Amino acid sequence: MPPRRVSPKALQELQQYRFPGNLRELMNLIERAYILNSNLEIGTEDLPLPQQADLFSVGGNGNQPPVQVLSTPVSESFDLTAVLEQTEKELIMRTLAASGGAQADAARRMGLSRSALAYKLNKYGIRGAA
Repeated sequence: MPPRRVSPKALQELQQYRFPGNLRELMNLIERAYILNSNLEIGTEDLPLPQQADLFSVGGNGNQPPVQVLSTPVSESFDLTAVLEQTEKELIMRTLAASGGAQADAARRMGLSRSALAYKLNKYGIRGAA
């Protein structure tokens, strides 16, 4: 994956936020922003810090709107694996639909190899364009 930088405004927000999960929480936040965003710069809209709304944007490149991902409140219990898998499945289906069912294009948009996308399509039982 190409190297990305953190925008000055996003860096300022990160410096002002007190991470209750310490370094692990910071690492997970940056990793998620890196994976879900194909832009060369990670901005404040890519960092779902608590002061932001319950919905945050990932992706989007000016030609298409960013995908809205619902945040699960931390006070409720939830199955993290199930939430991540459902989110991944939805993002794959939306990307396939946006690329007209072209798997090579969808894989490129998501920063995946074609074989990695094929694995995920099989895993989630996704057939063709969603």
